[in-house]
Amino acid sequence: KCLAPARAALDAEGVPYKVHISVGTPGEVIAAFAAEIGAKLIVMSTRGQGRAIAAVLGSAATDTLRDATMPVTFVK
Repeated sequence: KCLAPARAALDAEGVPYKVHISVGTPGEVIAAFAAEIGAKLIVMSTRGQGRAIAAVLGSAATDTLRDATMPVTFVK
């Protein structure tokens, strides 16, 4: 249900997509899935919390960058 608005927007624009649900540490799961499907690039958003908060709470973006075998681009 929570993905319904995003799926509707993609459908309305004719953007192809696949839904994939995984369980695990976000950075590891994202990097592993990208490798599994042969992705050449990972693009992901960040909340821009900065290093201090990321150091305390952890960061999916930082973990993805560490674990990925392909380039990772971040957007705010």
